[in-house]
Amino acid sequence: MPGAEILLVEDDDLNQALVPAILARSDQPHLRDAHVTVAGTLAQARAILAERHIDLVLLDVRLPEGSGLPLAAELRDQPGPTAAVIALTGAPAEHGNDALAAGCVAVLGKPYGLGELREVVAAHLPYGQPEPGQAAAPTAAAQEPAAGAPAPPAAGPLAPSAGAPRTAGQEPPAALELSQPRAAVDFELLFSAVPGAYLALDPELRIVAVSDTYARSTRAAASDLVGRRVWEALPEDPGSSQPGALPGLRASLERVRLAGSADTMEIQKRFMPPPDIGRGTYEACYFRPVNVPVLGPRGKLCYIIHALEDVTGQATEVEQARQAQQAAQDAKTEYVSRVSHELRTPLNTILGFGELLSLGDLTAEHREWASMMVKAARHLASFIDDIADISRAEMHKLSLSIEPVPVGSVIADALDLIRPLSASHGVQLDPPPPASQHVFGDPRRLRQVLLNLLSNAVKYNHPAGRVTVSIDSRPDERLRICIRDTGRGIADYGIGQLFAPFQRLDAAQAGIEGAGLGLTLSRQLIEAMGGTIGATSAPGEGSLFWVELPIAQPVAAADATAGADPVVESRAYTAPKTILYVEDMLETLLLVEHILKQRPSVSLIPAMLGGAALDLAAEYRPHLILLDLNLPDIPGEELLRRIKADPATSATPVVIISGETDGERIDNLMAVGASAYLTKPVSVRDFLHTLDTLLTQPVRARAGAGVGAQAREAALQPEAVLQGEAAIQGEAAFKPETAQRDEVKRDDARPDQPGSG
Repeated sequence: MPGAEILLVEDDDLNQALVPAILARSDQPHLRDAHVTVAGTLAQARAILAERHIDLVLLDVRLPEGSGLPLAAELRDQPGPTAAVIALTGAPAEHGNDALAAGCVAVLGKPYGLGELREVVAAHLPYGQPEPGQAAAPTAAAQEPAAGAPAPPAAGPLAPSAGAPRTAGQEPPAALELSQPRAAVDFELLFSAVPGAYLALDPELRIVAVSDTYARSTRAAASDLVGRRVWEALPEDPGSSQPGALPGLRASLERVRLAGSADTMEIQKRFMPPPDIGRGTYEACYFRPVNVPVLGPRGKLCYIIHALEDVTGQATEVEQARQAQQAAQDAKTEYVSRVSHELRTPLNTILGFGELLSLGDLTAEHREWASMMVKAARHLASFIDDIADISRAEMHKLSLSIEPVPVGSVIADALDLIRPLSASHGVQLDPPPPASQHVFGDPRRLRQVLLNLLSNAVKYNHPAGRVTVSIDSRPDERLRICIRDTGRGIADYGIGQLFAPFQRLDAAQAGIEGAGLGLTLSRQLIEAMGGTIGATSAPGEGSLFWVELPIAQPVAAADATAGADPVVESRAYTAPKTILYVEDMLETLLLVEHILKQRPSVSLIPAMLGGAALDLAAEYRPHLILLDLNLPDIPGEELLRRIKADPATSATPVVIISGETDGERIDNLMAVGASAYLTKPVSVRDFLHTLDTLLTQPVRARAGAGVGAQAREAALQPEAVLQGEAAIQGEAAFKPETAQRDEVKRDDARPDQPGSG
């Protein structure tokens, strides 16, 4: 009896030799005796199929002429028995569904092992051919069982039957029995025992078979499911307006019926009853449902396999990883907050005494030194804020205060701050461009972005290089700020990676310091302000970074300069005032003591412990209390509550001075009864401005400052820019200058709340 005819359609020389060798060395006679004909192109394959009888086609999906699947579709659509087609592909996930839809009986992924290839070919290869002259169909006598022979098993839902679909190219079971008798296979039993959670649905979505694993996984009995429509048998989704087993199941099954391809659903969470009735509680289980079509001749849908992949273990691991990541994020946020607070306290001393020096009788050179020290301290304070911003940006809590910003002054400030760096690198900074335009943005954030871009332009430049800042009006009422350098430049492939986190290109190899976060944060800030940021560059020709923001109309703004501002000038109140300052840092106490020399009518009472502060407040009845939050004995917030609960001090204004910048914490303190909140480092002007406002307001306003809302009302009195209470006029809201400049607009912030620093 001659062997089966196999056609291998494959253009790869190695696979052309490998497949026949694997089959020829099989221990199965029907594989070993099979004859393999090789075709390297679709044209050769069609010619061979037209000339001779072929039992099985091994078809490569990718061929020189294109896809091999049209050949499978041609064989599927031919009338009468045709050769079965097994698709060969290196990407089964990508081409598997298309191959099955084209009529292929199986998909074999490359590279395939010896056993895998032999198993798939054997499953779809006839066991033998009829001898010459033998009838192709069995006789009536052959169809009848012999006397005493057992009757064939009844066909189950998935067992082969006379009317059941079969793969193209397969002979009827009777013909196979004529060539080589074999035992019947109970496919229903096999389906029930497969190690997977499966349901078999007919085209009308009626359940026809249930695997034992599915019954165990869903705590359901197979007898309760078979014969029922899927909507009736499976638990209803309580959140859906239509009945359905799982969210999205109806849509998924419809896609399978229409497209004839597999569909994977989203992971589903279900609470299942315990395996032992009466013991334990309902268990949370996670499943990934997949619906796979089973196609017959000509692509007709015969069944849908509904499979449940239990991913409870993976989902639990993912949830544990998420919780660990959140814990790490919380720890990092706490660390950043703590470091920020610890840095602000000494920086407050540096900035405060620096401003006091600039107010003294100094030579022009020493005054310039003091001014540079103050500017550097403010820049360091801004840098501390940037560290906190990175943490907020990662938690999507970055917020800004948008207002009209004078472009010219922001560019000039940024150039002044970057000048020492450019001098150390030997890079020339061109003068700032003349600019009278305003843009919508946050002034501190915009300066932060320009400082970062200017710093990069200097660090990545050549010695004796140049950095130029220019402005350009753009369409749609936008203004572009350009920073051009004459440095090393960036290749095209690097431009697309510039704004990715921790992306420094070749900066580390060049010895240039940095963390790779500056451009990422700059993009977040600019986009949050309603603008865009970008860059163009060429290797060896330098780079151009630009920022675009919407144009705004200018607003009137006071330009207060140290030494010429009436707020910081020395002057006395019309009556003596007493201030109690609760602070455990000696240098901060000394700073406030020196600042108050600008208000000679004020007496300062220091207290380094919360308990002592309560006794001193009851004894001296101060006009105002300055309060630090981190005290050795009593937390500052608790001390504030006790002050406001005591009738003797409930009306006394309390100003919080702290390095903490958390907006929610500030809101809570204002609700408890604080009249104002100053964030370290505090400028001399903001400090005196706050004192003037609270110490010169009418007594009746201060008397009502015992609770949060009244305290905020008391803080909304106008600033006394002249000596004494008689100068108080108008209804302008009190807000320190830096609070106006750096105000954080939070969703839950109150519009009448003083600046939170």
